[in-house]
Amino acid sequence: NAAGLLEKEEVFNKRGKLQAQEVYEHDSKGKLLGASVYEGKKKVATFKVTSYDKGRPQRVDLREEGDTKIAISIIYKYNKQGRLVSQSIFPKGETSGEAFVNVKYSY
Repeated sequence: NAAGLLEKEEVFNKRGKLQAQEVYEHDSKGKLLGASVYEGKKKVATFKVTSYDKGRPQRVDLREEGDTKIAISIIYKYNKQGRLVSQSIFPKGETSGEAFVNVKYSY
């Protein structure tokens, strides 16, 4: 888009058919608010940024469409230079317990 912000992410199968997409939502200043997840044309889940670290997403909660409970929570950590260094994915928003997936990034 004109502001240079990530608008959507699309996943295609090997025949080029759209399988899924995430459509991102930003506020007027460009801060990421969340995303809607679609399988084909059907909305299946919503990501919502629930906390920030210096304007960057720190915690994101995912709810499946039609469900009020949190399915997963993702916690992002950044280094002093502001680069993403890790993310941890927790079940049901229970971020005080043990993550079931940990991802580390190297630059």
